[in-house]
Amino acid sequence: MLFSIPLQGQWSFALDPDNRGERECWFAKALDDTIALPGSVDEAQKTPLTTGGTMAHLSRRHPYVGKAWYARSFTVPEGCDDHFYHLALERPHGEVNVWLDGYKLGRDESLSTAVRMLIGKLAPGEHSLVMMIDNERFEAVGEAIIRDSALMGAVAHSTTEHTQTNWNGVVGYLRIEAARASIARLDVHALSRDITIDIELDAFDADNRWPTFFSGEHRDELLVEIALS
Repeated sequence: MLFSIPLQGQWSFALDPDNRGERECWFAKALDDTIALPGSVDEAQKTPLTTGGTMAHLSRRHPYVGKAWYARSFTVPEGCDDHFYHLALERPHGEVNVWLDGYKLGRDESLSTAVRMLIGKLAPGEHSLVMMIDNERFEAVGEAIIRDSALMGAVAHSTTEHTQTNWNGVVGYLRIEAARASIARLDVHALSRDITIDIELDAFDADNRWPTFFSGEHRDELLVEIALS
């Protein structure tokens, strides 16, 4: 990474409990409310204070499960025409859909790890970024428990209140990362105590508008530091 464009601060915001946003193209409209990120719907008190209580697990004071929309703009500096960019989000929770300048960039899912989404090259100047985050139950998390007991379907710890709780938002870093080249995959195989190490990597060809993997031989330099203890 050569540099990053920070995205923390004030975002436009809207709750979407009725799943209207994509159908009504909220990614192309102004959102009525605001929220600070990093943060969550609960921390910003965007839903009513809960009236319930429990001694069995953690709970949110202002719980929300469903879709929520976040939007803001960012500026790409001049002189960076040969760069390409990633969106990096630490600790979103659930499904993340992203639109850049009105174009659907993609979707990703995470319950604990960072989301890193390839953007490609960007022209200097201002760009709009919209995220729709959905922290409802998704995929097959908890299916094994449900097969044993239908009453136990809401205790899969990564999606419920039993450990980390279920938030909507991004509670870690938010940034646009800039690079001229990037290693997409690096596998290091050291199968014995011998000094021989086998390294395999995939790297992007940054000369393309949308970076692709190198398909032939390519001469470059990889610096590896090994500390023996």
